Amino acid sequence: DTGSPGAAYSPTPQDRAGSHYSRVSGQLAHKTDQGHAFSAAFFGDKNIYRIVSADWMLPSLMKESRYTTYSAGLRTSASFSLGEWGRLSAGIDYANIREKMGGESVWQPDSRNDVFGLFGEYRFEAETFTLFSGLRYDRYDGRLKGYELRTDSSRTLPRT
Repeated sequence: DTGSPGAAYSPTPQDRAGSHYSRVSGQLAHKTDQGHAFSAAFFGDKNIYRIVSADWMLPSLMKESRYTTYSAGLRTSASFSLGEWGRLSAGIDYANIREKMGGESVWQPDSRNDVFGLFGEYRFEAETFTLFSGLRYDRYDGRLKGYELRTDSSRTLPRT
């Protein structure tokens, strides 16, 4: 299932973390008398993390960070029965994932990621074996807010 990439920081036992998660999703599916099937599913979710870094020696240095992940996506597929020759399936996946950061100890910028995929599969089943073959193409497009990535003949910026 495509969804939230999760927290950007793993709290220690000395940290106090609060979180809130909400999700909405749905699916439509239809199967014909000939064995063909069609489906479409969507999801959307919001995941909020609040982390307070606790310094047991100097409580006045406690810092709070907030991470919010929004994601939404769609998956559609169609499957066609080829009778005794097997089944052919194809589909599309899309997800948009946005992360917003805030607070005093945030070390990474806001980001947005678009993930797009196309897939196809052929399945043949015999009495003694099953043959699967498939192809998948994925395209990842990620952007960091406030950072301009440039490439020229001598360098790529920013450097790490």
